[in-house]
Amino acid sequence: MRTLRVVLLLLAWSFAACASESAPTVDTDPSSGTLTAPRDVSAPTIPVTSDLPAASATTSDPASTLPKETDATSIPTELLPGVPLAQVLEPYEVAAVEESDGYWQSYTLECWTPPVLSGSDWPPPADSEQLVRTGAVVECVPRTDPPADASSVWLIVLDNAGTATSWLEATDGTGEPPIAFDRPPELLCREYMALPAFAESMADLGEPPWTDNKIAYQFVLAYWFLEGQPATMDADGNGVPCELLFEPSIVAEVWAGDF
Repeated sequence: MRTLRVVLLLLAWSFAACASESAPTVDTDPSSGTLTAPRDVSAPTIPVTSDLPAASATTSDPASTLPKETDATSIPTELLPGVPLAQVLEPYEVAAVEESDGYWQSYTLECWTPPVLSGSDWPPPADSEQLVRTGAVVECVPRTDPPADASSVWLIVLDNAGTATSWLEATDGTGEPPIAFDRPPELLCREYMALPAFAESMADLGEPPWTDNKIAYQFVLAYWFLEGQPATMDADGNGVPCELLFEPSIVAEVWAGDF
């Protein structure tokens, strides 16, 4: 009998050992009181490689690859081909009619460009549809309704977008710049302003040395453009001639344009 109990005990141990090797264990989560399945440690792991392509965070918009429409506002001023002279003149013509308090029914400017050589004959009137660019200098005579003797308007185009600065030449010649008939070439700023013709043009417009006079600087600027923008008048090469001879506010006012 004792021998039989030993044999039965050994069989029970053997059966328990086999069961422990084949059945998974179950853990109890002490915090929840629920049962959790064991992790299968025998499952193969998949290696992660760093050369896999990364997912893009954004989606490409096909429209972004299409060429965008170009307009004048997106083109740098220096690359513009210029503007019609009529476009430069229009704000002056409109302002003249408005400021006449109804006297002028119309006011149109007809313009000429000074001759290339001092003392030469003036060319025919400029076509109002011709393109003008930085540095264009014109004298314009008003054609009014009703007809009247009105001051001429001198304009300097400051950039290829048509920004301009202006001054008036009275019917008696006051304000006529010394550029059309007395324009010796290759003068320095001080040399040009020392010309007797410069002083005559500035008669009744201010006292020398004219450092705070807007028209004096406009005379200088017109000469510089007509002479081909010589470096001798723009020592620092910044495109603003003779600036050290005038008050900074005067220089800034001229280059800002009239409109």
